Amino acid sequence: MKKKLVDHANIYIHCFSIERRKYYKHCLKARTCPEKYVSIIIDGMDQAKSYIPHFLQKSKSREAMWKLKIHVTGY
Repeated sequence: MKKKLVDHANIYIHCFSIERRKYYKHCLKARTCPEKYVSIIIDGMDQAKSYIPHFLQKSKSREAMWKLKIHVTGY
């Protein structure tokens, strides 16, 4: 079982490093030829921050309340 988890983690790390190298390659292309390439990072925010109602101070009773889930996307 442990070997299987370690193998899975190693595969994940390998895939992640491939993606990172590809990202850096594209960043370099955008820096060297900005008239031809652009590099943009899109990161999603923690959607729990946009639940309604939203209170500045947390309490156990408020955390247990049902909240309307809102998905926020921006450009």
